[in-house]
Amino acid sequence: MIHRLKPVILAILVGLFLGFSAPPFHTGFLALVAFIPFFYLFENINGYKKAFLYSYLSIAVFHLIPCYWLPLTRDHYLAVVAIGFGRKKFSADDVEISGLYWHFVDLVWMFIFPLVYLISARLR
Repeated sequence: MIHRLKPVILAILVGLFLGFSAPPFHTGFLALVAFIPFFYLFENINGYKKAFLYSYLSIAVFHLIPCYWLPLTRDHYLAVVAIGFGRKKFSADDVEISGLYWHFVDLVWMFIFPLVYLISARLR
């Protein structure tokens, strides 16, 4: 049983190491540490389907961590958006629209894209 879970655990570790190497944690060295389980994982994989599955799992775990800390840094995000739009004040609608866009991109990236990919792979 543990032998079957080993690749899943390694893929999750890669995502965690990459996620915690992001800016608010100040642990950039973890991006290098993430290569250790990554190379060990892909050394023992046979086939493209498993490689895609474990890569997608790693990227999904990595993506969940910034989804947690990004709202904590919303002031920085709003400053970047303000520079981009050339205005200094935002209404609540501006913040709401940018949040809806962010969640729409998450929805497409995390659910719809893999679903379409898996359906198209199944039809071949």
